[in-house]
Amino acid sequence: MSLFGAIMSGLYQREQTGKGCKVSTSLLANGTWANSVMIQAGLADAEYRDKRPRDQAYNFISLNYRTKDKELIKLTLVNSARDWAPFCNAIGRPEFIEDDKFFTHEKRVKTCLC
Repeated sequence: MSLFGAIMSGLYQREQTGKGCKVSTSLLANGTWANSVMIQAGLADAEYRDKRPRDQAYNFISLNYRTKDKELIKLTLVNSARDWAPFCNAIGRPEFIEDDKFFTHEKRVKTCLC
């Protein structure tokens, strides 16, 4: 994502000024950015919660799921109550919005972690 952002910024700069620029990234920089909250917490002597078993996850939607083509996908809904309907529409399953099995966050957790 950061390299994409850098390329788009470079293209915008070229469009605006007529001059290109060099863009770069590194795995270390991206890994640090992706884990920055945990790194900061560690530097501040934070206490971490133990990793829970899959069937006791804090949020079902932020687990890894295997797709039909055997790839892994990880989705995150920050606010399941607010984001559930748009998520269902985005994945082409609007019928899940009113389905009693998924109607509340608690029911979604129970249904999806079994």
